Amino acid sequence: MGRLKLAGLAALGLLVLGGFGVQRLFYRALPQVDGRLRAPGLAAPVEVLRDGWGVPHIYAQGDDDAYFALGYVHAQDRLFQMELSRRVAQGRLSELLGPSTLRTDRLFRTMDFHGVGRRMLARSRPEIRSALAAYARGVNAWVERLDGRLPPEFVLLGAGFEPAQPDDFVGLLGYMTWGLNYSWHFDPLYEKLVGRLGPERAAELFPYNGGGRPSVYPGAPAGLPRLALFETSPQERGLLESLPSLRGSNNWAVAPQRSASGQALLANDPHLSHGLPGVWYEAHLVTPSHEVSGMTMAGLPLVILGHNRDVAWGFTNLMLDAADFFVEKLHPTDPGLVMYKGAWVPIETRTETLRVRGGPDETLVVRSTPHGPLVADLMGPERRALSYRWTYAAAPSNDVEAFYLLDRARNWDDFRAALSRFGAVAQNAAYADRHGHIGLQACGAIPRLAGATQGTLPRVGWDGSQEWDGFWPFQDNPFVLDPPEGLVSSANNPTLPPPSPYYISSQWEPVDRITRIRELLAAKPRLSLDDLARIQSDVTLVTARELAPQVVAAFEAEPDPDPVLRAALAELKRFDGRMLAEDAAPTIFAAFYRRLFYVVFEDELGPGLAAAYRSRANLSATMLRVAFEPGHERWFDLVDTPGLETREQALRAALRQAVHELERELGPDVPRWAWGRLHTLELRHPLARASALLGRVFDLGPVPVPGATSTVDKMEYDETSFRVLHGPSFRRLIDFADLNAVRSVLPAGQSGLRVSRHYGDQFPLWLSGRHRLLRMDRAAVEAEREGRLTLVP
Repeated sequence: MGRLKLAGLAALGLLVLGGFGVQRLFYRALPQVDGRLRAPGLAAPVEVLRDGWGVPHIYAQGDDDAYFALGYVHAQDRLFQMELSRRVAQGRLSELLGPSTLRTDRLFRTMDFHGVGRRMLARSRPEIRSALAAYARGVNAWVERLDGRLPPEFVLLGAGFEPAQPDDFVGLLGYMTWGLNYSWHFDPLYEKLVGRLGPERAAELFPYNGGGRPSVYPGAPAGLPRLALFETSPQERGLLESLPSLRGSNNWAVAPQRSASGQALLANDPHLSHGLPGVWYEAHLVTPSHEVSGMTMAGLPLVILGHNRDVAWGFTNLMLDAADFFVEKLHPTDPGLVMYKGAWVPIETRTETLRVRGGPDETLVVRSTPHGPLVADLMGPERRALSYRWTYAAAPSNDVEAFYLLDRARNWDDFRAALSRFGAVAQNAAYADRHGHIGLQACGAIPRLAGATQGTLPRVGWDGSQEWDGFWPFQDNPFVLDPPEGLVSSANNPTLPPPSPYYISSQWEPVDRITRIRELLAAKPRLSLDDLARIQSDVTLVTARELAPQVVAAFEAEPDPDPVLRAALAELKRFDGRMLAEDAAPTIFAAFYRRLFYVVFEDELGPGLAAAYRSRANLSATMLRVAFEPGHERWFDLVDTPGLETREQALRAALRQAVHELERELGPDVPRWAWGRLHTLELRHPLARASALLGRVFDLGPVPVPGATSTVDKMEYDETSFRVLHGPSFRRLIDFADLNAVRSVLPAGQSGLRVSRHYGDQFPLWLSGRHRLLRMDRAAVEAEREGRLTLVP
């Protein structure tokens, strides 16, 4: 029996016992936020002022003491999340949860998140190593004060917390960027498509390999010359969904000439998997030499996204194809040799011991070629010797150092210098500063590909013809500073218009979000933070706005007698593309759109490949859009019929199928098919996957929500159930006219402790598109403080 199931039974027992025992278990780990506490390891006293939303404002006399205090408050509010993050990043989940998570541990040990992070830290400047050491001391200081009174998750799992080490959490950057790394699933899918359709027809499905429009950088910028390979169990997926895995995002910046305040504005909302607690923890650090405010991750003493008094920044995923499979040629008689550039060279090996709770230890031997670890054993029926080359391990960069420098940037040059240190963290970084400058800079190590210049198929590993020829210099990454239109924006759309000078990706998001963002930014001559808040909460689906009238028109020439279908068409005729939770038209369109993909493509791809491709929501949406463009009509013709089918026939077939499905599920009363009946969001705790009972204890929701996978207010849903899985992990708006009125909101709240007032307290704000204010001046913080904790050596 798995540890999660045991946790469910333990919870049941606790609730049966009820009363004082349960109350004591949940309340005993609440943090002390007022008063004076001894914290050995500090050099001088530190004050921690918490505002009414539990956000700590840390005032220290030195940087290391500020990082100590950040470790202290992270441990106060997110200790179980830290424990889970540490074990995931180090490939040690099975020590806590037993054999059910061994597949995850094998993969992450093979990819060596922790080892690469440790090596990255070892070559970092001394002050960064000192910062992580101080942070670990702060974590341990709070755990020691708990004196065994750990949060209830530890009790449910029968686990303790081993003292934090300075390098314990650096592997989190590896896990975070694993979510950026689409090639693990995509490259084999592309290979299957080529095998079924041929290279030319398969390439037609990816029209933006060489760049596309709309693009992030519209011109040549200055400086520029579910095929399941690794299948996790439901338990593993539940745990991993609660940890950072970057997917998509929105960001934009507004110059003073377009701003109502006359100062630069910046907006950012990264899209991640939802969970409890959320990925981000907001904090404000102040020392004599350093002040920064923004989003941190429990486990790291760095602000990942935020601002200081001089600059602000926000990220969107560059969508970089940051890894490749190499087909290796192993020696026929000597298993320790592999051919590399025409010569036999030794395979490197390292041995990992996976400790398994409730079972015997497992020995994992990781074998690596010059391209990276051999991974075929992780990939089911794969018979080829495949190695995996990934920028996280291959790039000569330092992502830890990049974030450290970014927190201290004072101008555009500092900002770019910090971004130049990123390797695996590949982003479009939006910028605004107090002097009124705005910009956008692509960062991350972009592989320079020899031979096959697009990284979508496995590469030849033995003769040197298709190597990674290093990385493009950072100076060649596109950027824009102070464009004449006074706006920059990105939403995971193609980086450059065609022809791009180098290959970046085949994995772009559909054009809906960037089209709508730019449409709304252009709608007013001057924009306020209220305007930007409305844009972040916009739920108009551009594809629905464009396609719904075509569906209605397809039935005008050929009316259908079915009264339910006619009622659905009436809803679509009034539909303006807004995916509102209370309306029926979004439900009809979403069900139609789901069926349309299969009507158009399943005959050519086959059921299995069509389902695998459809599971990549961004790809299949782009693919559908391309099919409706002139010159692609042949996708509508069914291969197994003698006639020539048209797009109008496809539209009619898809809507009929969708209406019949909805009628079976929701009944014949079409106006009652409210989108919110199906499109719901539930914030789930990782342990709640163990039992419905634990879900009742820890989860929030489900609640009906508007939006869709490709609306600006991204509410990405599971195609089979319409249940929301991913979306804005925070929303932040900054106006340099007033840094005491930064607007920010998290989906859940600051605390990971179920009985804290800050567990889920921001959920209503986030659901309604509202924000809370974050102060920066000491007097403003004091005026709204909830607690004052003084830590003394």
